[in-house]
Amino acid sequence: MSDQEQKNQDSGPAVRRLTPEERAELRRDMAEASAWARAELARRRQRKECGLNIQNDLIEDDS
Repeated sequence: MSDQEQKNQDSGPAVRRLTPEERAELRRDMAEASAWARAELARRRQRKECGLNIQNDLIEDDS
């Protein structure tokens, strides 16, 4: 292992700050994922209240 490789290994992985555009894109992605999760939980809650089996639904959604 070279001296530079050893130095990189000792200091951990390289990190950098996100650009403003990358932060905005990350925020959009997180907002979309959060909205999907809330909708999915509401859908599952509604199905559970109606007495429907959620496990069958999970198998069908894998397609």
